[in-house]
Amino acid sequence: MKKIGVLILFLLSIGFFSVASATSLYDHVNEAQLYGIHNINLSNEAFLAPWRSNEEQADQFGPIPNQAYCYTPFLVVAADARSKMLNNAPVLLQDGTKIWQDYAGFLTFMIQLYLTEPIIPTDLSVWIEQKNSRFFVYQVQLQTETKPVIIVKDKSFYLFSGYYYFVDDDIRYDSPLVLVVAFKDKQVRFHFNMKLIR
Repeated sequence: MKKIGVLILFLLSIGFFSVASATSLYDHVNEAQLYGIHNINLSNEAFLAPWRSNEEQADQFGPIPNQAYCYTPFLVVAADARSKMLNNAPVLLQDGTKIWQDYAGFLTFMIQLYLTEPIIPTDLSVWIEQKNSRFFVYQVQLQTETKPVIIVKDKSFYLFSGYYYFVDDDIRYDSPLVLVVAFKDKQVRFHFNMKLIR
């Protein structure tokens, strides 16, 4: 009888923690969706600003500053809600929850480089530095082509974008990190204060 009582308490505790975990997830998703809804009037640039970092030193790849964006589950859910509101589509909690779960466990960065040639730099080396640790890319998704987007002093520059996924098991969200991008003989560094990123 005593064993049965212990088993019941154990099962009840599992159920309690499962409900608490689900409630916490729904709270996070709801908060992100409300953030996206409340900021529908911002430009895309202003909306993404809290998750953006400009390169440490300009003129590494060209005269235009390169950028990187830290795509957390919060940002992806918020951006989805904002996009749906702008397109008069319903914002549903279950949709946001699925998006959050798809991105959970990964820290994703979108890197934008302005290059002087219309090439896809498939030989980029990308990693994260945080305190005394270095983390390497788990998965990469590159665009299929570059396009001229700006002309400076009669010279065209081509925008390259790529998504780089890192497993976030050992990445600390309470410490700054540096995203490093190396290409040929050049290196670009992007600083992110993870304490300020949702």
